[in-house]
Amino acid sequence: MSKFKQIEREIQITEGGKFQNLCNIYLYKEGYGTPTSWGGVSGSEKTKKGTPDAYIKLENGNFVFIEYTTEQGSEKKIFDKFKNDLEKCFDEKKTGIPKNKIDTVILCYNSKLSAEKRTQLDEFCLSHGSKLIHISIDNLAFDIYDKYPLIAKDYLGVDMDTGQILTVQDFLSKQNSHAVPLTNPFLFRETELAQVIEQLSISDLVVISGRAGSGKTKLALQAIREFCKSNPDYKDFIIVDKNQPLHSDLHTYLQQQNSVVLIDDANRCNQLNICLELLLPRTNGRTKIILTVRDYALNHLEKFVSHLKYSPITVGGFDRTQIAGILDSSYGINNSLWVERICNIAKGNPRLALMAAKVAIENNSFSDLWNVGIIYELFFKNLLNEVDALNDLKVLKTLGLLSYFRVLGIDFPICEDIYKVFEIDKHDFWESLVVLDKLELVDLYDNQVVKISDQIQSTFFFYKVVVDRKLISFSDLLSCFFYTKPKLMRDALYPVIDIFGYDKTSERLSSDIDVAWNNIKHSDSNTCLNFAETFWIFKQIEVISTLNRLIDSINPDICEEPIIYNMAASCSDRVLDILVQYKYTANVSLAIDTMLYYVSKQPQLMGQLIYCFMNRMGYTHDSHAYGYSVQLTLFESLLAKTDMFSFCREIILSIANHFLKCEQSDNLMEGRVVHFTRFSLVLTTEQEKLRSIILSFLSTSANSKEISMFLAQYISDMRYDTLGMKSKDKSRIIQFDAQFLVTYIRNNFDSANYRQCHLAHNYFKLLKLDTTYGVIISELKQKFNHPHYKMYCLLNIDRAETKLLRDECSNWEEVEKIKESMILKRFARFDTIQFEQLVDALEDILTCNIDHNEWSITRSFETILIGLVKDNQAMFECVLKYVQGTGNKIKLRGGFLITKYLACYPEKHRDLFVMLKEHDYACKEEWLLSFFEALPQEMTNRYYYYELISLLENRSYITILNFDFLNKFTSFDPSVYITVVRLLLGQTKKFPFNFDLLFNYLTDAGQRLRVLFKDDIELFEELYLYQLSIDRNEDYNGSVLRQILELDATFILKYLDWRFSSEKYVSNVSEERRYGFIWDMENYKEIVDSVFDYFSVRGNLWEDEFIEVFFENTATNEKAKKYIEDFIAEQYLDSRKMHLIFIPVVYHMTDKFPHFCSIFLKHNKNIEVFKNIYFEERGFSGNGSFIPAYEARRAFWKSILPILNTREFIYHKEFVSEHISYYGRRIEEERIRNFIDDCVW
Repeated sequence: MSKFKQIEREIQITEGGKFQNLCNIYLYKEGYGTPTSWGGVSGSEKTKKGTPDAYIKLENGNFVFIEYTTEQGSEKKIFDKFKNDLEKCFDEKKTGIPKNKIDTVILCYNSKLSAEKRTQLDEFCLSHGSKLIHISIDNLAFDIYDKYPLIAKDYLGVDMDTGQILTVQDFLSKQNSHAVPLTNPFLFRETELAQVIEQLSISDLVVISGRAGSGKTKLALQAIREFCKSNPDYKDFIIVDKNQPLHSDLHTYLQQQNSVVLIDDANRCNQLNICLELLLPRTNGRTKIILTVRDYALNHLEKFVSHLKYSPITVGGFDRTQIAGILDSSYGINNSLWVERICNIAKGNPRLALMAAKVAIENNSFSDLWNVGIIYELFFKNLLNEVDALNDLKVLKTLGLLSYFRVLGIDFPICEDIYKVFEIDKHDFWESLVVLDKLELVDLYDNQVVKISDQIQSTFFFYKVVVDRKLISFSDLLSCFFYTKPKLMRDALYPVIDIFGYDKTSERLSSDIDVAWNNIKHSDSNTCLNFAETFWIFKQIEVISTLNRLIDSINPDICEEPIIYNMAASCSDRVLDILVQYKYTANVSLAIDTMLYYVSKQPQLMGQLIYCFMNRMGYTHDSHAYGYSVQLTLFESLLAKTDMFSFCREIILSIANHFLKCEQSDNLMEGRVVHFTRFSLVLTTEQEKLRSIILSFLSTSANSKEISMFLAQYISDMRYDTLGMKSKDKSRIIQFDAQFLVTYIRNNFDSANYRQCHLAHNYFKLLKLDTTYGVIISELKQKFNHPHYKMYCLLNIDRAETKLLRDECSNWEEVEKIKESMILKRFARFDTIQFEQLVDALEDILTCNIDHNEWSITRSFETILIGLVKDNQAMFECVLKYVQGTGNKIKLRGGFLITKYLACYPEKHRDLFVMLKEHDYACKEEWLLSFFEALPQEMTNRYYYYELISLLENRSYITILNFDFLNKFTSFDPSVYITVVRLLLGQTKKFPFNFDLLFNYLTDAGQRLRVLFKDDIELFEELYLYQLSIDRNEDYNGSVLRQILELDATFILKYLDWRFSSEKYVSNVSEERRYGFIWDMENYKEIVDSVFDYFSVRGNLWEDEFIEVFFENTATNEKAKKYIEDFIAEQYLDSRKMHLIFIPVVYHMTDKFPHFCSIFLKHNKNIEVFKNIYFEERGFSGNGSFIPAYEARRAFWKSILPILNTREFIYHKEFVSEHISYYGRRIEEERIRNFIDDCVW
């Protein structure tokens, strides 16, 4: 019986309420709306009397009445039944609805009426102003067969399909229980969502690529929802490939309408070609397809869709911040400890995160998040059942082995060892992997390489197969594979301990580990360390004992240099690295003692030890939840050993500030990603105890210099609030510390010591919110009222004042003007003695530089002096003389002052010059040079010229010069630039000099170098090479080189010879100087010819590529193109020069390579010379993968083939084809490498 006849028969025998429900869903699907039943019983298949049987209320307020009948008698009987029903419908007393409100009447019946009877009923309705619609058995059967297979299945029990095509709603209701939930809020994919929807609007195919668990399916479904919402004529479907024929399903569901279809994990769809046929043009509807594919299989998919237009959209995994957002939106979890723990459990898997959250929420217990084994068991229950249902131990063993080795290849040498050790047949092993691939437990690439799908699966199945069920011998893994690849064991074992607990893991593995330890514990130290690095947690006392014996055998290093107590950048020492891992064990004190003993014999490791203490045993964001136990133990151990190891005191001093900081940072390595976290300390009882230990030690053991250094850092650490830490929280910590620090300051600081006074006042500012020490601080402020600190307060406009000004002013310039006005007002009434006191105070202030604001203090003093220049000339001269007379100990830069003075009082230039020369003082040369630079043109004379030359001849500190001012002295020496440059160059061996400002093209001299040095080109060239020797980045745009080459084209040879003889490594890749200007010069051919002659003689293949820099930006330069064409036509017999000329072509004119190559072949068909041509760069880079680079090179070689299509070039073509094949192999190798590398989590 045909499906249509089955449907028709089932409709015919359907009775009562069941028929009414069938018709209601049909009418809904047809777009009539949702019927409201009066004649049926809700939630059942029974009927009750009512008129009409059902109705639909329209938006305009009118009604559609519906009447149903399953009457199967004569046509007259059915007709009479409907005639009676219609009369009731138009009886306002029975319906309560005016006749003019009845828009349409629908008659549904599972029988047939003749055209005559139908017409009579139509006319009856029309007479009452309504139209009549017939839904007979014929209408129902045909439409259900053609359009609605799900109605046939759900309401009539007739299967129309194989169940491989579902609506999105049906798919969501039937999704696998182990899949990531797809009904949670859509988050963190807004950018990708917009890309998918945009692609759907312009293309019929969209490909979404990403790793397993990255949210590809969720993204695709969200895109389908939004696309269908904007395009209501499209229906949504998802294809679930069950390896049954799809042709009939595709026709049934998709061929007759507009549809958007998701094919999830398309790389696993065996009927993808059939599905893609939906994209072929047709007259009755259009289909758009979204394919999701694992990233490693994207290339595999390309052979199916390469002929179609699409752009892959890549999605990354969820990071910790996004997982935190999912937890917040789904469960309202935002507690940082809960979020951090759940993220550690989930490893980026959102469903596992939600499952962990649900477990913790249900019991309202953070401790449940440490019983992760239960969560994993729940999460993987269905997957494990699927594997167990296979009833095949080979599959389970294969899964366990892959969970350990992470990635295996059919040609990997280690596989032979695996087959042998575990007695597994190679064929069975790879057949099992195919089964696991179908279950999506592993990723199989081209049946050559396989990897476990993700880390959490690896951890669970390694535990289940190896640790729990012991289907694979852990002893064999340890003895046969650990010593050659110890990292594999750590990567497999440590997550198991973290998830399933140390006790459970140790219970199952300890006997095997004990046997292995007993076998190697008397071996060499390297073997013991290898074992200890992985298994120390199972053999804690034994490992420490072994390490102590190792340390006992070390002869102490005699360190002549003083020990530097600075933290190293990392810890590379294996002994320290093992011991620091004991921090969360009961043996942590013993481990710390051993570390101290070890460093006592190896003092050069002090930096690494401090790194271990500060970074590896420092605070984590959840330290307070564990009572700061690690940090307390650390300091208690250090204090206990100060008598035995004197350096413990220095260690405490060097790390104290770090452990007292309110704001801390932590980092977590997850695969290739490092997560940084900043957090605040919590002042618990344990934190108070720790701070008491540290501060008590400092108060009793540190000297005044050490405590001053500590306090300066303490104030700096506490002053800045990068986390927005609540002031009351920080104030509590500061107040607690004050009981130690205020007492120390009062009893030990010297009021005559400016540094200590300044530090004391800075510390008092920290306590400004605290009333506990108000009276004491007021007294101490009076005690430490150092006169130099008073001067500092006058000079300093602190951050708070500056912030207020910035809030009030519209721009920074206005702020600076107000600050200058404030400074001038503060010092307006100072007399000569007070200014001298100010200069004396500045020496202390700038030397100590406690607030690290030397620049702003100096700027304030300069502001004062500028004010004196304008308003009090005599006072300025007095202050300046005092600064000079006292040796300018504050190292005041006088240039701007002298410039200002001469601008105001040009007639005083002689007096000023005499005053500047009068004393010996710091920066004297600079002050005198500033005088010559600021001297007005009309005041210059021969005397000043000779004084300038004398100053430069006897310079000791002048290392740079603004050469433009020399223009003022050309009347006394027309060649003054040449004179000065020759003089300075002659001194460079004794006193280096930087000519940077002379080469600056923004200066007048920099733009006129060709004119200034035309009479001494050799000096110009010597100057250029000298300047490059002290700054290889000088003249990056080549403007100076151009001016030299315009005077002497042969200088390019001197320049190149100097570059390759003076620099150890000259590379075109790192070259920053630009040479494109050469092609704008009249003598470009002479210069470029010289370059090729130079390199053709050198004959160094590694240097040859430098030649390309002279062709930079010449891709569209006709001069350069013509030059290369002529060069090839002239030099085609010179194999060396042919090699060189194609270097710039490869770098800058790749698209023209076939053109230039054809010119060469026209003149020279010699295969050996052809092979010597430069075809490709020696090196290249790739961003993550080299596949794009390899593909580009293969495409390049293919572009040469068309010019070789004659018999005379058969050997040339063979040569090119070999390279094309080579890069084809490299592309495939790189795809495998990318697949393998992606296994790093």
